[in-house]
Amino acid sequence: MQNSIKSLLLCTAGAVGIFAATGAFAAERAPTSGTTTVPEVVVTAQKRSENLQDVPMSVNALSQEQIREQGIEGVADLAMTLPGVKFAQFAGAANIAIRGVGTTIVSGSGEGSVALHLDGIFLPSLLEGGMAQQDLGGIELLRGPQSTLYGRNATGGVINFTSAAPTNGFEASATVGVGNYNYKTAEGYVSGPISDRVNGRVFLSAEKRDGYIRNIVTGQDLEDLEGIGGRISLDAEMTDSWRTELRMTARRDRSAGPVYDPIDPNFSLFPAPFVAFGAREVASPGLSFSRKDFGLLSLKNMVDLTDDITLTSLTGYSRLANHSLNDGLGTVIGTPLERWETIIGFSQEFNLAGQTDQLNWLTGLFYLNQLNKNSNYTNFANLGLPDNTTDVRSERTSVSVFADIQYALTDRLSLVAGARALQEETTTDITVRAISFGVPTTLCSPATTPESVTESAATGRLGLNYDLSGDTMLYGQLSHGYKAGGFSLSNCNNPYDPETIDALEGGFKSRLLDGRMIFNASVFYYAYKDMQLELVTASGVPVANADKAHVLGADLDLTYIPADGWKLGLAVSLLDTQYDEFINTDPNLGVPAGTSLKGVRLNNAAPVSGTFSVQKDFDLGAVGSLRVRGEAYVTDEYNLREFNKPWTIQEGYTSLNFTAVYKDPSERYEVRAYVKNATDETIRAGVLGFGGAFGTFQPPRFYGIELTARY
Repeated sequence: MQNSIKSLLLCTAGAVGIFAATGAFAAERAPTSGTTTVPEVVVTAQKRSENLQDVPMSVNALSQEQIREQGIEGVADLAMTLPGVKFAQFAGAANIAIRGVGTTIVSGSGEGSVALHLDGIFLPSLLEGGMAQQDLGGIELLRGPQSTLYGRNATGGVINFTSAAPTNGFEASATVGVGNYNYKTAEGYVSGPISDRVNGRVFLSAEKRDGYIRNIVTGQDLEDLEGIGGRISLDAEMTDSWRTELRMTARRDRSAGPVYDPIDPNFSLFPAPFVAFGAREVASPGLSFSRKDFGLLSLKNMVDLTDDITLTSLTGYSRLANHSLNDGLGTVIGTPLERWETIIGFSQEFNLAGQTDQLNWLTGLFYLNQLNKNSNYTNFANLGLPDNTTDVRSERTSVSVFADIQYALTDRLSLVAGARALQEETTTDITVRAISFGVPTTLCSPATTPESVTESAATGRLGLNYDLSGDTMLYGQLSHGYKAGGFSLSNCNNPYDPETIDALEGGFKSRLLDGRMIFNASVFYYAYKDMQLELVTASGVPVANADKAHVLGADLDLTYIPADGWKLGLAVSLLDTQYDEFINTDPNLGVPAGTSLKGVRLNNAAPVSGTFSVQKDFDLGAVGSLRVRGEAYVTDEYNLREFNKPWTIQEGYTSLNFTAVYKDPSERYEVRAYVKNATDETIRAGVLGFGGAFGTFQPPRFYGIELTARY
């Protein structure tokens, strides 16, 4: 660990040295007049609008233009742009980790340690992680435990997606595109005033793509996509002091998957030709499908009680229905796994915010009710084993009160403090049956194992901010994060404890060289207790708690405009993570009972990862303009599961993305060409075992072209 710390400090010092040298060179060589500055970014990370450089935490923000031009279509693309962020889709669920903090969900049911919000509404299911993230007005990613303002299961961080707002003037746009794997897309919106006080926006999209994994037995293309969705948005100024925002979002996805692909011939229950070990091929006699339907309604009301005090009400309702069929072992023997799941969430938040010359304050109340109903059926007849059925009904109710302040102690020094008190009640009814020769045997049921628990906790933060100059801020903060416990949704008699993080973070934010450079950096340490992890056994998917772990790291983020038309970006994540106390087993992955995992790196925590980008604008005069962007994402190897096995480790790789955007002189017409994962890296997205190692994979090289017309 000492060597890792030394390496961490050396890398940090080296990056600072490079920054200093680059800054000195730029100050001497670059023109000081007429050069574009890095634009200021306004975020709502602290539930109030403020400059990103004034927020005392690590936040990444993408504007509407950046999202569109870079082709960011959700968390998957975001993770390939931001170092220290990992994304994998397993069993249809979005596993997200920030700074090594994120739950490895292999069953598809469960809650993550990174909280996702769409238009301010908490998304309770990881199955919703890749849906309805189109026509966005902005994305904000908050790193580290968000213990006060976003206290609901946000030990790793928060990702806020905000849809594009209706416009004051009439606008319309239509986009069509094509790409490899027979990709076709069409989307468009109409936006503008409906009356003097009401603006509206309607967005529709459809896309279709062939699969990039081949079933060599049936010939079916797997991991394809056929999706359709849309959103209706209304903003109304009810009175001079009352504003309303309504968002209605829907999305339907159809696909052949999820796919469980044997990945290692050295650790497999069946040899070839019973299985196909290629990264993008599988051998199975059955057909696969996945059908997901998602809907979300959000209603936000803001009332100005005085010039300085605003009352906000945010009401949300979400529903996801999921039905999938796939081969649980990915072999020519065939073990069909069929799953039905419905997740319904209702939330209500009230907050009261105000400000004086010295004080910004906010206090509020949050309520969430979440219902999960799922059924799973696994057919083991071809293996001569009993079939297995699992029926679950799980309900959570969460209530919390919170308050947060930023108080100016002096002209330069400010105090930041917040607290949140919460109570959660969880009730889970689970029935598991084994069916042998048509005769069911009940292994557990609500009559024999009623499961219910009520938990209370307090979280919060305390920090100081210091304005070193008008363009540089120093900050330090202590915070305590909490993620609720509960019960496994696929295993009998399996309660698990809440997970907590005590975090210490310090850093600085700076705007330098007359605004041509932004340089932000932070260092942090997490003491991690009772991390929640899923295992795979013959009887289900239990959840275990890792007793103790820690995270030590640093984030560096630099944006530099050396001259007109140029923009350079560098972001680096450095992590030293490990389990400190954890005795565990997973015989399905070759890990015997009683194995100590002390010293093993946390899941999805690459020691070093980084992104370097170069962007150049070309003024083509009477012909129009062209923007070209290249981006290299580099990562060290990292664990996909909590074991040091060859089949649970993703080796380091470099992925390249390119975009080119042409606009005509009127900027009414736009052509965007792109390549994602240009090096066609084979990247494992997740691993589980059942007498062998099975995995899923990130998408291969995608490329295409889009044409947009605006009015």
